[in-house]
Amino acid sequence: MELMLYGKVQPVRVRSVFAVARFLKGLPVRAVWCEMFLPDHTWSRPRLILATETDLSAQQIVEIYAERWGSSPCFTI
Repeated sequence: MELMLYGKVQPVRVRSVFAVARFLKGLPVRAVWCEMFLPDHTWSRPRLILATETDLSAQQIVEIYAERWGSSPCFTI
């Protein structure tokens, strides 16, 4: 899909699942893996985003976190 990230439309690949996070004492989360298309025509490493707001779509979660990526760490798999 294409999302407006960092002030421009960018191709991204997104996968998500609902899961129970054991390290959060069984709290339900939406796990979202996101890959961005790079200028060298390859895909970035998948980034894992965990969201406790399970009613949000994977696209919404990526857009929200894109606003924070400059200051918050992302987890890699």
